[in-house]
Amino acid sequence: MRLKTVIFSSVAVPAAFFILGWIGYLNIGHWLSLDEAPHSADAIICLASGGARLDKSVSLMSRGFADKIMATTDKTYIALIKKKVNKGALVRPEKNATSTYEEALFLKQKIIDLHIKSALIVSDPFHLYRVKWTFTHIYQNVPVHFSYISTEPKWANGFWWNNRRSRVFVLSELPKIPYYWIAHGIFGLKHNPAWVVVVKRWYGRELRKMFSTTAVTSPAGGKSQHLTWNPLVFYEIAS
Repeated sequence: MRLKTVIFSSVAVPAAFFILGWIGYLNIGHWLSLDEAPHSADAIICLASGGARLDKSVSLMSRGFADKIMATTDKTYIALIKKKVNKGALVRPEKNATSTYEEALFLKQKIIDLHIKSALIVSDPFHLYRVKWTFTHIYQNVPVHFSYISTEPKWANGFWWNNRRSRVFVLSELPKIPYYWIAHGIFGLKHNPAWVVVVKRWYGRELRKMFSTTAVTSPAGGKSQHLTWNPLVFYEIAS
């Protein structure tokens, strides 16, 4: 009986951990995502990046959820002006942020000075878990309520491995989260050291190369096909 128990445990326990780990791996994108219902607020915070965040921020303001948009970089500020947002409805950043942590940090004094008590923070779905941690950490002693509003990019539909952009986004987020917990949460760093910036850029380049579509020629007939990444079979052929 004892031998059977040992054998069963030696097989069942690793198998259970493997299955749970695989389920977790397949659902990473879902767990990283966050989307709350918009409501009336004092401001909309448009985090820096692509057009989907700009469009969502402008849409929220046009629907009356807030009467001002706070930009975190000059590039975002100028892009919002190009989208016909009145300058009087925009809050320009005093410093250009180069990371999510700096975006939250550099906005802090503006939020206090403008007596912002509630804000809608707009970003992409896989980014919002880290965004929420960051703003909660930095504003823990500031009386302001944040809601986290997701963009709706087509590349984020379905499972996270469905397309190249979502794969790169999710796998670039994963190391950033524990880094934020340790560097900003435990050690209290306010800015990324130069070596972290270098590693981040290198890692991003490697991810993009890893998940780029690679053309191959079929030996039968010479038809060009493509190798695409799939977490279930690692690589699959797609015509």
